[in-house]
Amino acid sequence: MCKNYLSIESEYFKVFSSYDFTIEEQKLILLLANMLKKTDKDSKIYKVNICEFMKLLENQPKVKYTKMQDIIRQLMKKSIDIQEGDSITETKWINGAIYKEGTGCVELVLSPYLKTYMLNLKGKYTNEQLGSI
Repeated sequence: MCKNYLSIESEYFKVFSSYDFTIEEQKLILLLANMLKKTDKDSKIYKVNICEFMKLLENQPKVKYTKMQDIIRQLMKKSIDIQEGDSITETKWINGAIYKEGTGCVELVLSPYLKTYMLNLKGKYTNEQLGSI
């Protein structure tokens, strides 16, 4: 993981995501978006190194390992509506999390609905350095 990752944030998500996100939640969502590849299967597990994630939060209070679980739990509670034509899909950001003691990592599974949409973004988007958000 590197601070030079680019994030893609769709205007579409801003409209249909009606929650206030903490800086930590925003950075985790954008980090996961950067990990996505078109060849990934819906059940792909994305491994996040907690120490590396903490480095992305330079100007924020240090995220402790226990705080990481809180960030993920809050994201699992927040849903997003994706409207395509005359249908609306409601899904959550993260479908599951696996915490393995002693590894310094957490394994996350994204919603397959959200992942598909994020990979096929259409329309306006903005690029920013993940570390600058």
